[in-house]
Amino acid sequence: EEDENPDPPPPLPEVPAADPEPSSARERLLESVEFGKFWSCFPDGARCSVSIRHDIPWYEEGSTIVDIGTTRPSVTFVYTSASGSSLQVLPDGSSVEHRPKQVCAERVRFEVGSDYSGARAGGPGDVEVSRTVTPTGIFTKELLSGRLEVYHPDGTRSFRNPTWEEFQNR
Repeated sequence: EEDENPDPPPPLPEVPAADPEPSSARERLLESVEFGKFWSCFPDGARCSVSIRHDIPWYEEGSTIVDIGTTRPSVTFVYTSASGSSLQVLPDGSSVEHRPKQVCAERVRFEVGSDYSGARAGGPGDVEVSRTVTPTGIFTKELLSGRLEVYHPDGTRSFRNPTWEEFQNR
C-alpha cells in the first residue's frame, strides 16, 4: 500500500516569547511627546483651536509619570471668526482680541467718513486694532496708528505714540 502523504508536515514556526509589556505601553519622556492639539472649522469659515503649550514646563524634566491632580499643562485657546477677528485666551489667563487692519480701516471710513491717511495718533480715526486684558485687571489697547494705551485698575493710565518712522511703516 502506498501512503498518500509520504512527506511529514513541516514543523510549526517557533513563536518568540512575549514581551513583558506591549510596545504601546513603553515609557516615553514627556518632552518627546507632542499631544494635546485640537482644531475645528465651522460652516461659516470660523476656526477654533486649543493646544497644550509644550514650551511652558509643567512637569519635572525626565518624568515619565505626572499626577494631574497636582500639576496640569498650560493651554492656549484661539477662536478666529470668518471676518478674521480673533480671541486668544493665554495660559496666564490673559485674553487678547485682534481685529484685522483692513476691518479697522473700513470702520474708520464708516465712522469718520474718510480713509485713515488724515488721522492722528489717539484721534477719532485711530481705532482699536487689539486689546489685552490680564488677570490682574490691566487693560492694554493697540490703535491703528501704533499707539499703545495702558489702563491700570487703580485708574492710572499711560500711552505711547509711535515715532514718525514707526507710523510710516504701518
